[in-house]
Amino acid sequence: MEQLREAGFVAERETVRDIRRPERTVCALTAEGRAELDDWMREPSPGASTRCPGWP
Repeated sequence: MEQLREAGFVAERETVRDIRRPERTVCALTAEGRAELDDWMREPSPGASTRCPGWP
């Protein structure tokens, strides 16, 4: 998470506390993080062309 935060892909939204559980930090994708995720999802995975005939 720290690397994603440093790269500007996620940002902290809030810190949630529950009496019976440890504190947790809720994060969300930034616009830059969403763009990076979209680009990554468009890339074919290694070996996709052999597993999925017709894959671009």
